Amino acid sequence: MKKLISVVLTALIAIAAFGGCSSKSTGGSGTSSTSGSDTTSKVVTEANKEPGIVKIFGIDPALETAPADMEVFNKLENNLNVKFEWELVPNGDYEQIISTKIAAGGIDADIFKSASVTPELLGASGTIVKLSDYFDTLLPNVKYALANDVYLESSLTSPDGSIWCLPKYYGTGFTEYPMIRQDWLDKLNCKTPETLDDLYTYFKLVKKTDLNGNGKNDEIPWCPGTFHYSYLYTCQWYGLNPVAIWYWMGLNEKGEVYSYLTSDNFKQCMMFLNKCFAEGLINNDIPNMGQDQFNACMLNDQVGFITSLGSWYLSNWDTKIKEAVPGSGAKYVFISPPDAGYKTTGVRIGGISNTYHYISSKGKNTEDALRVFDYVFGEEGGILTWAGIEGETYTVKSDGSLTLGPKLSGMNTTDAATYLNEMGALNGSFNLPINISANTYYFNTLLAEGGDRHVETIKALMSDKKISQQAEVNFRFTDEETEVLTEYLNTMRTFAREELAKFYYGTRSFDTWDDFANTLESQYKLSKLVDIYATAYARSAR
Repeated sequence: MKKLISVVLTALIAIAAFGGCSSKSTGGSGTSSTSGSDTTSKVVTEANKEPGIVKIFGIDPALETAPADMEVFNKLENNLNVKFEWELVPNGDYEQIISTKIAAGGIDADIFKSASVTPELLGASGTIVKLSDYFDTLLPNVKYALANDVYLESSLTSPDGSIWCLPKYYGTGFTEYPMIRQDWLDKLNCKTPETLDDLYTYFKLVKKTDLNGNGKNDEIPWCPGTFHYSYLYTCQWYGLNPVAIWYWMGLNEKGEVYSYLTSDNFKQCMMFLNKCFAEGLINNDIPNMGQDQFNACMLNDQVGFITSLGSWYLSNWDTKIKEAVPGSGAKYVFISPPDAGYKTTGVRIGGISNTYHYISSKGKNTEDALRVFDYVFGEEGGILTWAGIEGETYTVKSDGSLTLGPKLSGMNTTDAATYLNEMGALNGSFNLPINISANTYYFNTLLAEGGDRHVETIKALMSDKKISQQAEVNFRFTDEETEVLTEYLNTMRTFAREELAKFYYGTRSFDTWDDFANTLESQYKLSKLVDIYATAYARSAR
């Protein structure tokens, strides 16, 4: 059970670090993308109307409490006057069962999800309901969310303009803000770094100072996680705005897609990483860095700066380091991304899951299923399925923000997450789409030590207009576009990753950067790939 909870916590934050969202169409403000809508949160029904049955086919979360007994789902049923029926199967069997059901004629539940079949194929086969047909009637919260978020809209809009699905939609405002050791800054008598030069100076001081007091020269100024995360979460410092970060596609100042892979900005980013690696300012085992190795560096009281935070704020690294190394004064704090001399700096702010939720055309209660979708994409439903029950797990302060309720006050992170999972929040919303507002993420931050301090810091960072808040798009392509991408994209990606590693580790000279760019164009048709991404983005971003 403890292992499951740990996996759930890590997965929730990893999803936020893997992809993204924003609350405004040009980069976000950190506020809820549904705030002010929520038109279906108060449902008026006839006094004697029997609850409609909504059948959900989903993955068994393997918790001690069955979904039918979870407080959150009971509350959701009462609010919408519905009754859920559950058909849950083990995670490892789920997608195969989905494929079998589709081949046999469709899904006989009202709600299901899948990551293995595209929305376009499901729509063309008649397996699912077209959600966009109901935006003006039963899905006003969904319509509002998409109208105010170009990242979300672009990720869901099929080439013909239809929208068939909703994702797990995480609007984190903070997971990829960098964090620094405040106690080490204090020991070094350094101010908080504001520019890239400031940060480099801090790295050099950390490298030559026995800040952890163990008599060894083992401090790691910067532990960025894996090799690829180290540039995916720093290229924003160089004025880049990625929307397909794993394929190096970004938005230019006109809001058009281009590849930043061969740009001078990205070259400068890679040169800084190479410089830090060559001087030992980045951990030298980063080519083999995984979560276990990262954890070991942290628990050895070695790391001065983090860019890929992963599950940091739910892991309470400060406390864990102090337990592992008695006498450590470990204190990590969020800071603004450093100014690298470009017009803006930026931060990645979350994820749009590519496991999509659907309403089956074979279901018997389409109307109530649509109302469930709309409710969990609204403010009230989002808070319910993430933060739990008002007055128990959370309370609302006078300014409208959430704070921990009596059921969670004083609990450690693991116990609080366990309690939320078993009542149906966090993991309990596993089988429903969800649009989580900044309000619920601030609430989640309160679960960690120093939560109030972090919440205030996050709010200040998110209100800084110099920091662009960026998110990933799950692009939707036509069959013809997919054929071209299949032919060139993965081979281009493999080549680029291999060559970038050589630049990073110093085995390839930056004097050959132009040759690298020319090869991407001549052999891997980079311009053609960019045209496909740009067309898909322009087609879906209204």
